[in-house]
Amino acid sequence: MIGPDQVIAGRTDGLGGRAMAIVNGMWLADRLGAMFGFAWTASRGANPEREIPNAELVFSRDFLREHHRQAIPDSSVPVHDKGITKSWLASQSGGATHPRPLAMLVCQDVVALDGITMSAGEFRSIWKRIGWSPWLRTLEVAAQKSIPPGAVALHVRRGDIVYGEMRRGNYFDKVYPIAWLRRIAEQLAASGHSVVVFGDTATAVELVADGLPLVLAARLLPPGLTGFEASFFELAAMAACGRIVGANSVFSVLAGKLGGTGLELAEHLIPHDQRIPLALEALAARPQRYDRLAMAYEHLWLALWPRSGLTIPQRYDLLEEARSFDPDNEAIDLARAKLDLTRADYDSAEQRLASVAASWQQRGSRPGARLFPVGSAREILRHEIRNIPAGMLAERPHLLRFREELALPGDRRPKPERTSANTGLFGAPLRSEMSLTSEEELTRLIAELRPVVSPFPLVRIGPMADGGYLLPDDFKDIVGVVSGGIGNNAGFDLALARRGLPVVMTDRSILNPPVLHPRFRFIRKHIGSVDSPETVTLSGLLQNMGSSDGDLILKLDIEGAEYQALSAASVADMVRFRTIVVELHDLDKLAIAAHFGPMAAAIRKLTTNHAVVHIHPNNCAKPKAFGAISLPPVMEFTLYRRDRLADQAHWQVEFPHTLDVQNVPRKDPVLLPFCWFT
Repeated sequence: MIGPDQVIAGRTDGLGGRAMAIVNGMWLADRLGAMFGFAWTASRGANPEREIPNAELVFSRDFLREHHRQAIPDSSVPVHDKGITKSWLASQSGGATHPRPLAMLVCQDVVALDGITMSAGEFRSIWKRIGWSPWLRTLEVAAQKSIPPGAVALHVRRGDIVYGEMRRGNYFDKVYPIAWLRRIAEQLAASGHSVVVFGDTATAVELVADGLPLVLAARLLPPGLTGFEASFFELAAMAACGRIVGANSVFSVLAGKLGGTGLELAEHLIPHDQRIPLALEALAARPQRYDRLAMAYEHLWLALWPRSGLTIPQRYDLLEEARSFDPDNEAIDLARAKLDLTRADYDSAEQRLASVAASWQQRGSRPGARLFPVGSAREILRHEIRNIPAGMLAERPHLLRFREELALPGDRRPKPERTSANTGLFGAPLRSEMSLTSEEELTRLIAELRPVVSPFPLVRIGPMADGGYLLPDDFKDIVGVVSGGIGNNAGFDLALARRGLPVVMTDRSILNPPVLHPRFRFIRKHIGSVDSPETVTLSGLLQNMGSSDGDLILKLDIEGAEYQALSAASVADMVRFRTIVVELHDLDKLAIAAHFGPMAAAIRKLTTNHAVVHIHPNNCAKPKAFGAISLPPVMEFTLYRRDRLADQAHWQVEFPHTLDVQNVPRKDPVLLPFCWFT
């Protein structure tokens, strides 16, 4: 298989993004047997103290001589996504005579090649191979010695996301409200922890630490150390902490990987019901030290945060407040257009996009023929704009143009290879009589399965291994459980029986359940589409529950038989289940037209009265690429009945969940592809 002859890391942002891209590039080059190189340009960000110096001041002479490139060649294949495949690389390579370099631009997390990611040991080993200058290596050692044993790092990210051009984009997973971080600082200090506060904006750090017995990382710096060297020192110091708490910024992610502790998201340390009131109260108080852009961003953040639970009118109000502090920020109009489209108010969305286009062009930011902002800003309403009915676009040119520009070069994610007319989905020869499902049909079905935020926190029922599932913590008045597929693992059933729930279990492949419980009732049959001596329908199982009243839980892990079972189920049967957990198999076959129809019909039985609240890919098999869509063959879905959801449920965008575990411990993890939740 022909691939790139060299991998070139070429980020142009801050230390964290550049360093992560270099680590990813070196690992990928090792995997592909390619040469590694990196491009490095000096720059200044929103904070002059965080400028990026020339490469000669950052790296050793030997490392520069071997790996430094003046620029990324124009012929390079850009990689923005974390998940890539060798087959896609081969399709982009340019052939053996004109191989194209690979431009490694991934920085938020480790890159995956055919579903394989670098281990923690590999990450730290590659970091040691980077030829940082002797002075930076000296600072690294000094930083590690400056941290007291067992210290907790609290990262207060602000910088260009709040004060620079990045405030016009969708970076809401990288910044948390000051009020949250302040509350966490108070909790950590009260529990006796030694807390070191890191941050890129002095005023924000002071707001978090004011009056508390905390250590400011800036005061650990050697005298006279500023700029890039100070950032490098703080990165090494954060990595030396025994625990790192913050938002999902690349700086804290990188530090967590270097130190081996990982990153603990700050929001998980604040009770769910306190998060929004805490942030709103702080904004209402309007702290004097909150400057104009800080106030604007906190309002915008709350309006767009998908797990806030705020109503659409509340979000509109927050956006109006944000506009009063930052009137020239197009992201606010994009956010308002997002809400308009959620309400199917297409005329208002058209007017707002016209305003965005005029503003963006007036600022002189329009590259080429683009009418709208590129990059992350478009992520704000990507999903909504794609799901506008075609008939609504005819007389709304800005809505139409925005959707067209999503497909132009420069979009955030690369387009995986498309299947040729002579090969099957994944490169295998294609029988001439086999037709493929259209990408439009696949996209429409996946959109129906897009997860929303559960109104109750998800809890894990069953083992911290294969056979455990995530369910909303809403078990009040549940009267029983129907469990299809037991095998040698009844941990899920046992956990629910211990909660006092009767469990009807069915599996013909075993003589008896692997464990016994007084609340178990075992039926030695497979779940199927008819009632027979060997099979039982869902309707038949419901009759075995005795009572026809009260909500139930359904679990199906029946190795592909779920499609027949669901097809035979009635709407009345499905409505009985408040929560459904089902492992769907052979999802890659959705890409084959002959399979898509019956499989999609069965899947839509699930979504008629239920919404997906969680998806977990089973790592027993690697995802398959079909056009811009990635299909993991086996995934676990949790669905929750719609009548128990808020009127305006928000999209779930955090995957994997902290309670997710790999189904097959010795195999590489499989991440949920972006197309399933964005």
